[in-house]
Amino acid sequence: MKKVFTISLFFMLMVSISIFAVTKTLKSGGSSSINWNNGGSWTPSGVPTASDDVVIAAGSNSLTIDASAVCASFTVDAGYSRTIAFSGAFTLTVNGNWTNSGAPTLGSGSILIGGNFTNNNASLDVQTTEFTFNGTSDQTISSTADPVPGTNTFGKLTIDNPGFVTLLLDVEAKISFTLTQGELVLNGNLLYVNGVEYTGPLPVELVSFSARISYTEIILNWLTATEVNNYGFEVQRSVNADNWEVLDFVEGHGNSNSPKEYNFIDSEINSAGIYSYRLKQIDNDGSYEFSKTIEVNFGSPISFELSQNYPNPFNPSTTISFTLPQSGNVALKVFNLIGEEVVTLTDGFIEAGIYAFDFNAEGLPSGMYIYQLNTPGKTQVRKMILMK
Repeated sequence: MKKVFTISLFFMLMVSISIFAVTKTLKSGGSSSINWNNGGSWTPSGVPTASDDVVIAAGSNSLTIDASAVCASFTVDAGYSRTIAFSGAFTLTVNGNWTNSGAPTLGSGSILIGGNFTNNNASLDVQTTEFTFNGTSDQTISSTADPVPGTNTFGKLTIDNPGFVTLLLDVEAKISFTLTQGELVLNGNLLYVNGVEYTGPLPVELVSFSARISYTEIILNWLTATEVNNYGFEVQRSVNADNWEVLDFVEGHGNSNSPKEYNFIDSEINSAGIYSYRLKQIDNDGSYEFSKTIEVNFGSPISFELSQNYPNPFNPSTTISFTLPQSGNVALKVFNLIGEEVVTLTDGFIEAGIYAFDFNAEGLPSGMYIYQLNTPGKTQVRKMILMK
């Protein structure tokens, strides 16, 4: 069984040492703590710069880093026996590699790592620091210790490298994992995020897409559950089944594993008719996918109606649409044939309008399912078939 190398708020720092770099050794020599800050000094001398290779040598006192600092490489000597405390809203930038053998304690701040990270210590402390791998060439996360550390954990782990960051051992991000750009290569290893195994980037998952009439305008709303490499959305419209036109572009959130809400107001409504809308979701690499189409009969009263899902039969997802003539509390739920609730697609107050919700039945067995729309005054029920 593999040990999980938890990515701790410490997870990142060691530099490729330039032949021109100066090695500065910070070493405890007395009974008091050594402070690295704007007013402090290093031993033998000087505050580190972007060209310095900094080594925390063996000693018995604690070291506090409480201000912004930059260095070319950062090494915690295996013989260092006391805590290194990163305190305050610090920023530590390591332009190259970080090799860690000590047991630092991290405060609230940011560590930017431009090189490889090698962790040889099993007791890193986890707080709120964000570790960002932001090199311009490929980076690795590894350990040369024997046995490999099994309790190290990153708090927040961010990959912001246009190339590849490769895991050479198992890792855990306790708070969050963000892929801003580039690619995380698991290389046969495991990444856990909040205790859940990470299996790769999630697609842009569109949960709902709706339209409602407000006086002389049509308001579009849509919701995503997850996003990966999402450049944004083209909002497209067709009037009376004519050609599609691009109304506007709405910027996406790039990468996200939390729900994101979007809206667009179409104020260019010149006459009564059937207005159709769809979204063209575009990835950063230019690839795209269209959403389902929703229709608004502008100028005609709408009625309470639960439409037949489409497609039907389906596998594994389908769209359930309904029209709501007046605002109110609405619940749309899916049940199996023995009356057990499978999922609630929406439950709460919504404005009058036309709505479409995606139902994903991945993980459910084939068979017939019931979906039910409830409002304070009316209820409608329809059947659908999942065929795998």
